[in-house]
Amino acid sequence: MGARGRSKAKSRSLAELLFRQPAALKKTPRFKELVALLNASAALQRARLEPRAYRLLAAPRLKPENLVHFYRTYSLPVHDFFPVFLELKWTERKATEARRAERADYIAARMQGLAPHALSMLEWLAAVEAQANPGMPLWKARFEPRSKKGANELAAQDREAWRSLFSAQLTLLRARYPSLALPPDGLILDCWELGCLPDPRTQRPPDAERLRKAWRSASKREHPDGGGDPARFRAIDQARKRLGL
Repeated sequence: MGARGRSKAKSRSLAELLFRQPAALKKTPRFKELVALLNASAALQRARLEPRAYRLLAAPRLKPENLVHFYRTYSLPVHDFFPVFLELKWTERKATEARRAERADYIAARMQGLAPHALSMLEWLAAVEAQANPGMPLWKARFEPRSKKGANELAAQDREAWRSLFSAQLTLLRARYPSLALPPDGLILDCWELGCLPDPRTQRPPDAERLRKAWRSASKREHPDGGGDPARFRAIDQARKRLGL
């Protein structure tokens, strides 16, 4: 008797089912049809949905072809309300899935189109953190956006902004994983400026010869006489000096 009382307490009416639908769905013409069907039927107004029945409709998980079993299992009246509701919900679900897929494709394209220097550091951060935590890495929260706006904001970052973001991420890594033998942040970021990052597995910095080679390559690429960016050329030269090359 107690279990039956609890089950009844959790049951919901069809009016509550309609009330809890998204605002966009409520604006559709077919939703008005549902309201009219409910208002015209005393049997529907008396009907109660057990928790599982409610979830099957609201998710939706119930396929229209299985309605005959649904009526019988949950002692509900056979009525046009249910196929109309399911048609509306499945249409909404497919539209939502299509929007999610489009958003995911857009975000992926924006992230893949980031500047090579940003991608190189992101890949390095992911590889470093994989040594300590391959399951739920910190970098995903900051550098794997869930919205188009977030992807656009990352794509619009200039190099100085990226340097600031990466510096903050290194601080998080040190706090979360004290066992990582990371070199000083400044050294890592200067190596990044030259395009020659530490070994992600051991976190050991490149040797002086590798760094000098990377510096010569980066300087040549960014030299103003060759059409390079003067600000980038200065940043590369400052990194070289700080690294003692």
